[in-house]
Amino acid sequence: MINYYVHGLQFTMAHAHLAFPLVWGLTAILMWIAALYLSGGIKENELKTLRIMILIYAIGFILQGIDLWALGAVQLATVLRIGYWAAKGTLFYLLSIPDLIAWLRMIGDVVAGFAAAVIIIYTLKGVIKSYKIKI
Repeated sequence: MINYYVHGLQFTMAHAHLAFPLVWGLTAILMWIAALYLSGGIKENELKTLRIMILIYAIGFILQGIDLWALGAVQLATVLRIGYWAAKGTLFYLLSIPDLIAWLRMIGDVVAGFAAAVIIIYTLKGVIKSYKIKI
């Protein structure tokens, strides 16, 4: 019965935004960092920066998850009050509260994006150093 009311709402997206980048994404990132550290591409002082960036990356996706849960809660209230069609339509996202929540998600996007960019730059520099690629 619960699935009938919440399937396809933003709760599903919250799960995706927490599970994929934090479980699979962080695992892949940490494997790259470990390999580059062991190959000499990343030094000890760079590891400190990367640790902070990984934490900021996780915080960004957690903020996105919180935002999507809030949007899912508003959708669920709409489903229970009006119907499933009302929570999935375009007009739902034009209402003031869902619109505000959707824009607040930008905070988590920027935080995670910033950290991901720094991680990518350090990783690419590590690959270049590790393989002694001349640019």
